[in-house]
Amino acid sequence: MGFLKNVFSSKQKEEEIEIRAAHKDYKYFESELERIKLWSLDDKKGDEAFLQANKQLTPFHYSSSYDLQEKKIEILYSMHSDINIIRNEFIEAFPNFLMGYKDTPSYLSFLNVISFCVLLNMDLKYFTDISDLIYNTSIKKESLFTDSLLIFLLNSKVEKIDPSDNVFLPNKTSLLSKAIISTPIEAEEKINIYIYTKLVFST
Repeated sequence: MGFLKNVFSSKQKEEEIEIRAAHKDYKYFESELERIKLWSLDDKKGDEAFLQANKQLTPFHYSSSYDLQEKKIEILYSMHSDINIIRNEFIEAFPNFLMGYKDTPSYLSFLNVISFCVLLNMDLKYFTDISDLIYNTSIKKESLFTDSLLIFLLNSKVEKIDPSDNVFLPNKTSLLSKAIISTPIEAEEKINIYIYTKLVFST
């Protein structure tokens, strides 16, 4: 997994930034960030109104906030932003993930958050929190969490979990599955395509 630690190794001035998503330019991603900012402000207003009426937010409110934050992280990654900026965004988003998905299992959401933990070289605590959420709560019985790719990524930091031959969504995760057995250059290319594809089909 060492190649993931070097993905953000280059530091460039804004005018020299190499956009990872080759078919989108810098202005496109700036406009997407502005859209996310507006959506987030609307969500915040809605959350505040809901809190006043109901005293506490639901998991849906947290997952909705996290999904927007995750999209922002993906865009910053595609823009080749500084790793520290991206890591800080992830640290801010992570509690919303834990609150939003504790009762509503989502394989791709868990796979994405674990992938970012590896990609950003996050501390052990983040992997442990995810592992505890999967294996020490009611959602541990869900078969989707026996996926081989998810287990491989978790095992990069936490205590070893028994490997699995199960592939939950092979059509959606084949690039990431191939990345973990590829050369560093090939792996980064596959990760770039995976994140870019997520951005294109979610906008």
